[in-house]
Amino acid sequence: MLNEIILFAASLSSFAAVLISLLFFLRYKKIFFFHIFLILFSFFLISVNNFYALLHEPITNRIILCIFGAFLSFSFSYGLISFTFDLIHISVSAAVRKIFFIYSSVVFIFSILIIFITQISNPAFVINLLGLWIPTGFSLLMSAIFLKRIDTGIFRKERWLILILAILNLVLSFILHNASFIFIIFLSVLVYHIFYRFYFASPISQKNKKLTPDFI
Repeated sequence: MLNEIILFAASLSSFAAVLISLLFFLRYKKIFFFHIFLILFSFFLISVNNFYALLHEPITNRIILCIFGAFLSFSFSYGLISFTFDLIHISVSAAVRKIFFIYSSVVFIFSILIIFITQISNPAFVINLLGLWIPTGFSLLMSAIFLKRIDTGIFRKERWLILILAILNLVLSFILHNASFIFIIFLSVLVYHIFYRFYFASPISQKNKKLTPDFI
């Protein structure tokens, strides 16, 4: 029952965070919000998939598995790597961004083609490797190498919240054994907090002006 509650909370909170980021992208046309949307959308897909598997049974149909994996791998890999490039101030027109868009597109197409490549007995492993694990490793590496490029921004007050959520995630992961979904819930909480404090509870929303560069 507890696992069901956690997975339902992860699905619901990530869906709400997806809506917030999508609405901001549609309203302000800032590509940064689209990259956030893609990451949160991939978390939503993961949460819903696991919630469904818990209530019913894991998806074993090869066609559905590969199509689902294709969308998940594209949204996560392109969203996460683009978000990393945003943080380290890589130009929107830089060639390296186009290279990784091509990479994500190739992974998407390959994930669909795995339906017909019967020699691959475990398509989920291959899709996760190409679409989730490799992009995550690359993003962490780039963040570490170009750490000094990342702005401290206006989120100084959020450092305590981030620290508390990180500690809670670590502790609860050992107790409840649902690390990834507790992380998704806490990340969604952080998204709500930042958007509320810097937008909904600020004069910006009341005056209907453009977003400040600091917020973006």
